Amino acid sequence: MLTNLEKHLRKELDEPVGLTLNNPTPSMWNRVITIYQNTVEEAEKLFQKKARTFDLDATEQTELIVNLRRQAWVLLTKKVQEESVDGMMLLKLRNKFEEKFRYDEHGLPRVWKPDDDIDTPFRKARDETVRLVPLFATIDNTDPVKGAKFELEPSEDFDFDQSLKVLSESRQQEITIKFKRESDAFYLEAKRSVVSTQAKVPYWVGVALIILGWNEFIAVIKNPLYLMVVTMVGVPMMAMWYLDMLGLAETIARKAYDQGSHLAMNMMRDVLDKDKGHPQQLHNRFQNSNRTENGKEEAGIELNSLDSKKGQ
Repeated sequence: MLTNLEKHLRKELDEPVGLTLNNPTPSMWNRVITIYQNTVEEAEKLFQKKARTFDLDATEQTELIVNLRRQAWVLLTKKVQEESVDGMMLLKLRNKFEEKFRYDEHGLPRVWKPDDDIDTPFRKARDETVRLVPLFATIDNTDPVKGAKFELEPSEDFDFDQSLKVLSESRQQEITIKFKRESDAFYLEAKRSVVSTQAKVPYWVGVALIILGWNEFIAVIKNPLYLMVVTMVGVPMMAMWYLDMLGLAETIARKAYDQGSHLAMNMMRDVLDKDKGHPQQLHNRFQNSNRTENGKEEAGIELNSLDSKKGQ
């Protein structure tokens, strides 16, 4: 019975607690304690229903209920420890920082412009996110309804006060330093995006190209062949550039070239392998061709000699 109740507790605690810790807020532990109390209350009702089939007195039932609450708390603290490892903590902080820095108050992605102030939103988002780290230091066991801290009876292998500790001071500092380094990467990325939007071709370059290429432009227009070639090549290129498909076209062309060169190399390798595998046949063919040519030459000499004799 207790084993089934433990499985029920784990099932009811894992997902809600994980979702709550993935969205850290100042009221995070209040929600976690509420989840724990509701889960324990449901488990106690199931226990009382099943306890009717066993001959248990009131003392035994009370002791089993205390053990049930203690086991639920152990499962809760294990889930909290799993969600508080360095990798999970950095993931939570990163998601929270992106939510504040990369998105506006309406949940839309921010597109930074050259005139925008990036430093102030970045500093504000990072400071607000760093302040979430101390929330994971200890579990706040305050009862949200009563407003007072609740405790569980300790045992030989259970220390309630020790179970409240999650992150030490040194781990908090390490996680904060790692997060600040990752947040700096987002800041540099935002700065680069602004610089890339500022990098535009000056207008005088376009005017110079028009002036210097005017004769060539007239020559292309007057020549039907040039005009047809430019149209056949330029129109698809402009369409691919407008649809942002130049990268895809380049990738397809590169793969086609690689595949064609690979097939050509295989065919050449096969031909060379065949020639290497039959050297004697090539030698015989060469000798036969020489003999044939020599026979023809001898026959020609004999015919010439006969003709000369007839002429005498």
